[in-house]
Amino acid sequence: AGNSILSQRTGVLLGAYWGNMLPFLLVPRGMFIYHYFPALLFAFLLIPAVVVESGWLPREYERRFFGGVACAVGAVSSILLALFVYKM
Repeated sequence: AGNSILSQRTGVLLGAYWGNMLPFLLVPRGMFIYHYFPALLFAFLLIPAVVVESGWLPREYERRFFGGVACAVGAVSSILLALFVYKM
């Protein structure tokens, strides 16, 4: 049951990544870096999914690792958003 949950989680993250990335890949004109930020967040969240599914991390650290990466992604995205909004 654990593997199917991880696979489902990874599938959802992959779907969200491609759902955010694909529309911008199909645009023929030049795109700005901020168009790719939503897909980048899902790419960051895919890192722990790949690490856990590959077996590099023991199962007992799975929740902690996902939580840590999710907090780091939230912090980095908040800082990037503030930099772009307030033009620092």
